Amino acid sequence: MVDADGPLLLHSLKGCPDLVKPNRAEAAALLGLPEDYPDFAREATRRVQAMGARGVLLSLGAEGAALLTASGDFTALSAPNGAVKGTTGAGDSLTAGFLAGLSLGEDWSGALDWAIAAGSATAFAGRLAAKDEILSIIKAQRGGK
Repeated sequence: MVDADGPLLLHSLKGCPDLVKPNRAEAAALLGLPEDYPDFAREATRRVQAMGARGVLLSLGAEGAALLTASGDFTALSAPNGAVKGTTGAGDSLTAGFLAGLSLGEDWSGALDWAIAAGSATAFAGRLAAKDEILSIIKAQRGGK
């Protein structure tokens, strides 16, 4: 997974990485696409993939995240409602949550649940979230399961 911006992100795309994780501002700058572009997430992930990434995980802050897989499946998930105490580390937590989901045997869609939960839990806590805070959101996302 490549989590970079600017020239480093652009250069990494030449190597066709399995997954890149820009945020909205990073993708907009890379693509020259306004952040308020209609259906920004779908368009940005598609364009970044066309530049070489096999998959794209796009963090969207309070709006959640979007995922475009190597096979072209697009999913966007909203962030859960909650009181945001601070966003420092939320994007990194989203990335870590995605990788944790994969390491637990989830497919990419399931890993996106973990990404949203980890990023949101960190924003709601105002610090790096604890495992129980992340699991609480996962449980709520999955209907109590």
